[in-house]
Amino acid sequence: MRGGTVMMKLVLWLMALAFAVCLPAMLQADTARLRYDTAMDLAATDPAAAFRMIEALAQQGDARAMDRLGHFHVAGIGTAPDLHAAITQFRRAVAHGRTRSQLPLGANLLRAGDADGARAALQAATTADIPGAAATLAWAHATHAFGATSDAGAGLATLTTLAHGGDRIAQLRLVALVAKTGAEVAGLDAVLTALDARAMTGDMRAAETLLVYLRKRGHPRHDLAQRQRLLALPGLRTKAAVEEGLHIAARTHGSRFWTVSEDIVNDAPADLYARGLLTTYKINKNAYVRLLQKDLRALGYAPGRASGYLTSKTINAFTEFCRDRGISSACRRGPLNWVALQAATRALAQSRVPSEGA
Repeated sequence: MRGGTVMMKLVLWLMALAFAVCLPAMLQADTARLRYDTAMDLAATDPAAAFRMIEALAQQGDARAMDRLGHFHVAGIGTAPDLHAAITQFRRAVAHGRTRSQLPLGANLLRAGDADGARAALQAATTADIPGAAATLAWAHATHAFGATSDAGAGLATLTTLAHGGDRIAQLRLVALVAKTGAEVAGLDAVLTALDARAMTGDMRAAETLLVYLRKRGHPRHDLAQRQRLLALPGLRTKAAVEEGLHIAARTHGSRFWTVSEDIVNDAPADLYARGLLTTYKINKNAYVRLLQKDLRALGYAPGRASGYLTSKTINAFTEFCRDRGISSACRRGPLNWVALQAATRALAQSRVPSEGA
């Protein structure tokens, strides 16, 4: 009996010792998770603080934080966008055992022009059965992203098979590919229907992908109602709402596009104002010139009447504006040159004031 009591005490002592040894690690893990969750909650309201918190966790060896830091560098959350810094963090995350980071590593190596590195990372992610990896690898082949080593036919076939099998990433990438290239794909209607169902249940990436497809490849009249329905979905990114709203307005308002486009662009947040102006230019150059004239006049220049026509007064006012903003070299070929458009619309967005009436 006494031996049994001694043995029981020994077991309890060993359990207590084990708990004492493990407790600091458990507490540290819980603290790291709490700090990570706090940082992610801050990302929308205080991105700089979120970046600092995630960066500190990454420096302490937290692989999930390394991965997230990579995404922050890609998107410019709390820091300037830096593709190479992002790749470094994804590589660190992989080295610390986070296999799923192979997928963003491969995708961003493609953006950096490292086809061989991207292919190796995406293949490793596919072998590890990381969600979305097989679709991304197939898409890269289908779009010749791997250069001479791409197998476009096999890539498109695999991507199509995955899309028909219900793979969300494959569906998104396949429809985007068709929108861009016009590739012939068997059973595309079924994939489009699946994406529409996803959009109706709150998948805004599906909605945006469909909007682009319907604009570029759909029937201009028969698909208009679907485009309007998608545009009205709550949660659609403002970027998509501005761009697609302008394209739909051009289809639905005809001669009134000038005034409707003004409302859409002026309602856009400051960071999307330049994009709205550029989209307007692509749709209707006169509508863009009218907005330019109104903006220049609101800033104190004399571009003449807001007629939508590029007059000598408008050109002179534009030249003066570019000189005042230090972008004369970009503007030297005139208001409708693409380089000048990009520089001027950025400058207009930075100095944005409410437009006055015509």
